[in-house]
Amino acid sequence: GDNGEDAKTAPIKMVARSGKPIEHWYWGNVVHDLAGMHLHKSRIPIDYVHDSKEIIGYLNHFDTESGDLVTSGALVPFKKNDRATEIIHKDRAGVPYEASINFGGDGIKIQEVQRDEVAEVNGFRFEGPGVIIREWPLRGVAVCPYGADMNTETSALSDTNKVFRATVIAEPDTAAKECSEMSD
Repeated sequence: GDNGEDAKTAPIKMVARSGKPIEHWYWGNVVHDLAGMHLHKSRIPIDYVHDSKEIIGYLNHFDTESGDLVTSGALVPFKKNDRATEIIHKDRAGVPYEASINFGGDGIKIQEVQRDEVAEVNGFRFEGPGVIIREWPLRGVAVCPYGADMNTETSALSDTNKVFRATVIAEPDTAAKECSEMSD
């Protein structure tokens, strides 16, 4: 939707994460279970390339009905030559942007899928080896030239040294173990 002729914001819509597996530099073959996403706020920040000094707007609508995480909100320019203004201008000129999620924090639940095992996630069969992020907090989304998930997109009409706790969901005959270190 249009934010109005004199609006100080510009609407943005993002496919923030597809429901498909990707090959990730840290996780390897990984897919996020979209049913396991949870929000800790009604609005989350949009930044540029996971840089917390480049907050450019917010997201306040989240939909997974299509099988992808589709979000919308607003870019919030504050001066003529800031990053939000640049993205709006380049998007209108046809520059394609992708997206990347920030899901760091406590409370992540991970299912390890071994070689020759299959698990259901997002309505399809996920074949191991790989990892399913079963429960995860969506903390923010970044506008990026290149997202880890090439099936993302951004349309505008991070600190990698953090350590978080996660629970690894083990096989049914063993107990869950807790990892003390992982990066987002």
